[in-house]
Amino acid sequence: KLAAASEIFWFNTNSITLSGKAWDKNGITGYTLKVNNAETTSSGGNGYSILANYDDGLNNVTLKAKDAAGNESSREISVYVDTVQPELKNTIVTVDGKAGSSLYINAESQVTVTVSAADTTSGVSKILIGMTPSFKDEDAIGTLDISSDDAGINGNDVTETINISEKSHEWADGTQTIYIRAVDKSGLSSIESYISGLIV
Repeated sequence: KLAAASEIFWFNTNSITLSGKAWDKNGITGYTLKVNNAETTSSGGNGYSILANYDDGLNNVTLKAKDAAGNESSREISVYVDTVQPELKNTIVTVDGKAGSSLYINAESQVTVTVSAADTTSGVSKILIGMTPSFKDEDAIGTLDISSDDAGINGNDVTETINISEKSHEWADGTQTIYIRAVDKSGLSSIESYISGLIV
């Protein structure tokens, strides 16, 4: 009998190892993993760890275990893969409703960042704004989680607005640059976009 598989979400690599456990009083003699139309076999035992190649998008997977008497048990799962990073299409910054090449910020200013992004396979899951290139997620001064399952897929660009106030970020004096990136459901990040000319 094969143990139930946990729900599988998005992967960002085509090379995936499927691991788990199975048991039978007479022992397991072998496993067969079928990914779409390609099969991979593995030796028996109460545990399995099978490496296989998966296509981008939905993969229909069947895992079979065979015992010493020739009886088989099988389980079907779906594995989703996205190896293409999302894309930022457009970014616009306004300060108190005004756009321009030089924007002045004070302690009362409301900074708004409007972002359009797309992803070919899994969809956009969040948009992050930071103050340094390649900033860590936890250092973002603005984060927007996107719950829609098809955000940015099939040419349907997702456009979202993030507000940054003095309460969420204390601006330092001088000319500032903000960096924006989109992240898809597989965890891949877009190439960062940046906007300069914010004068505090």
